[in-house]
Amino acid sequence: KDSTVLAYIMKLLNERHDYGLNLFLLSIDEGISGYRDDSLKTVERNKQQYGLPLMVLSYQDLYGWTMDEIVRHIGLKGNCTFCGVFRRQALDRGAVKIKADKIVTGHNADDMAATVSLN
Repeated sequence: KDSTVLAYIMKLLNERHDYGLNLFLLSIDEGISGYRDDSLKTVERNKQQYGLPLMVLSYQDLYGWTMDEIVRHIGLKGNCTFCGVFRRQALDRGAVKIKADKIVTGHNADDMAATVSLN
């Protein structure tokens, strides 16, 4: 939702003001059963709608583990910390692969508050 709006706005502003940005969609599949499925379908639609290239990276491909597998090994305690660190690293690796020098994420104040509460 937030990322879809952000992608739309970035594309619109880039076209309207001729910023010359090369925009890409980057999505991370953590490998949490039922968690990212709808988002991956949405980002695939965004790729078509906005005509932007899309890269999907998975924890499985990057680290050899899904988040579900990690939770089976470490349990539920602390799994949000693992996931957050891996996700940030996955975004950084994706940025390197597409030769991006900036990453823009669709987070809002509610997302930040939830993160603080969870941690």
